[in-house]
Order: sequence, then structure tokens, then C-alpha cells
Amino acid sequence: MEGKGFSINSGDKVLFIRYSALGDIIKVIPFVRALKDRHPDISLTWLVATPWDELIRTQPYVDDVIVWEQKAKDVNFIKVIREIRRRKFDKLISLQGTDRGTIMALLSGVPVKVGSHRWANFVYTHVIEAVEKFLGLCLEGFPKPWILVPDSVKTKVSELLAGLRSPIIFSVIGASKPIKRWPVDRWVELCRAVEALGGSMVLVGHGEEEEAAAEKIVMGAKSKNIMNLVGRLSLIETAALASLCDAAVGGDTGFMHLANAMGLPAVGLFGPTLPGDVGLSGIEKVILTSCEKAGCERWDCPNQDCLGSIDAKQVIDSLKELLRDF
Repeated sequence: MEGKGFSINSGDKVLFIRYSALGDIIKVIPFVRALKDRHPDISLTWLVATPWDELIRTQPYVDDVIVWEQKAKDVNFIKVIREIRRRKFDKLISLQGTDRGTIMALLSGVPVKVGSHRWANFVYTHVIEAVEKFLGLCLEGFPKPWILVPDSVKTKVSELLAGLRSPIIFSVIGASKPIKRWPVDRWVELCRAVEALGGSMVLVGHGEEEEAAAEKIVMGAKSKNIMNLVGRLSLIETAALASLCDAAVGGDTGFMHLANAMGLPAVGLFGPTLPGDVGLSGIEKVILTSCEKAGCERWDCPNQDCLGSIDAKQVIDSLKELLRDF
């Protein structure tokens, strides 16, 4: 049952706005799936920024995608608003409470708008913090995997893993900020320990910094049972990879959200953020920095090696608790 004064009707053209970032996009996938499951006759369009659109396009419950190209942001921002207005949506649901997300809603021309903003709630016809409760959608215990992966993609990725020994560890080596990253030398130690126990490591990530880090890890570990796939897979292929691995290790970053969305058991490494504050409370094993100010979210902290206090043995011990094969 929808919220007071609001309903979604058969045939409605609904625009859903959550354009960034990867982890936040993944966290709301259950909401969009549940919305479409409940109202299969609506036309649901998701507004998302590049490069995350490559993931959303593959999902069968999304009828169409409007892409905000992140290059030339201002010009393309205007193009996106024009496209929204051209399509004449009936309802708008925004989980992007940023200034730009709210401007999109304001200029959308959509008559019924659900969302919130810290100072511009007047933009919305229905000001709601917990949108899923307002719409009567129960997301607690939503079954995983949240992301649906085509069989053809799984087959392609499984062929890449041929020859690797199990268990295979989905290794999320990067993060958006240096202070949230586990040091390269710690990853090297973990790779050697995993190999000694008969397992394999698959390195995942994206961007030049993570590609450089992956090369250092591979060179340092000198292991035959380590595969570097950083920057070499699409997002849907990375989701497929997660579904084929046995456990994940990593910190607060989008690829850990992806592993969580696929139902992969995980060991989470946290320092300036805490799992409950970033939507990763479902992680099975959490290892915190020894810093007494864990969870401070102070990105300019002098101790940029915050996660360095977590050693490889702690991770291995947690993996052993997760996996019978170790």
C-alpha cells in the first residue's frame, strides 16, 4: 500500500534517480527490483551516471536508462534535464538527495515527485526519508544475489578462472581514498599465505592507481595462483566473477558492495569508516584498524596508513572461519 496521497498505477512512466556512486547504486538495487516486482506494468527508467550505466543496462527489471555522461558535466547535465522533460514521466522517485539530484527533480516537469533534500524539500510533492517504507516495500532479507547476471557472462568469466585452485578469493585491492586502502605489502603477505594454504587470489578494481597497485602485488607475491583482473572486466563481468569466487576481502569501496550484493562471504577491512555507516553491515567478518578513532571519517588524517595495523594473519584467520576449505 503506497503512502498517503500517492499511488503508482498500471502504465505509469516512472523515473528513478540514483546516479552515483557505485556502492550507493548497488545498495538501492533491491528497492528498484521490489518496485518493479510489485508494479510489473509500469515503465521504469533509471537515471544513472557513467560508467555505472553498463551495470544497470543489464538488469531485466529496468525498462530503460537515461545516462548522465560525466565528461563535460555542465553541458551534459542540461542535456539530461531536456531528455527527462521530453519523456513526460508520470512519477519521479529520487534517492539522490544531492543538490544536482534535486535540481533535476525541480526542472523535470514531472507532476509527482518523491524524495528529500536537506534544505530544498519544497521541490518534492512527497517529502520522504524512508522511501521504501512510504511505498510499502519490505526490503529486509531481500534475497541475494541482488544483481542478475546472464548465463553467457558467467560462462565467459568462468573460463578465465580455469586452472586456479579453490578456494578463490575475490580481492578488492582499492578504495576511493588512500586512507581506506589496505597497503600493498599487506596484500602481498596475504597472497603468499593464501597460496601456502592451497588457495588462489583474483585481484579486482579499476583506475590507474589500482592497476599500478595490482602490478606491485603480483610482482611482490610471485605466485602462480594469483590472477590480476584489475581494469580488465566490465561491471557485470565483475559481478559474475564474484558469484564464482568463494570469499571476498577488501575495504569500504564499491566492489565490496558488489561482492555483498552477490551474496559472497566477506572479510571487511575498516578504518576511517565503519561497516554499519556505509551500508556494509551484512559483512560476515569485520576487522578494524587498531586506531582508537576508528570510524572518524577524517580523510586528511596524518595517519594515511590507517589500515596498515591490520595484518595478513588476521585476514587468514577470518577466512579460515568463513571457509571449510582452508
